[in-house]
Amino acid sequence: MATNRVGDLTVDELKALIEAVIEAREARIDPEARRSDAPTVKEVVASMRKSLIKREQDQPSTLDLLRQDRER
Repeated sequence: MATNRVGDLTVDELKALIEAVIEAREARIDPEARRSDAPTVKEVVASMRKSLIKREQDQPSTLDLLRQDRER
């Protein structure tokens, strides 16, 4: 049996997986317990994407920072 690795997914496949997991968990919540004003999964994902912090071109990437830290 082949094992799928997260590292082998494309960015779009990973995003789709995350959204599917969120939607599956949301489906298990009792509809009576849900707040009527609660945001939808798509609204939450859109908010997360909007809130991402983008690094400047001249700033080192996270990977570069980890490498620098490891070299110390």
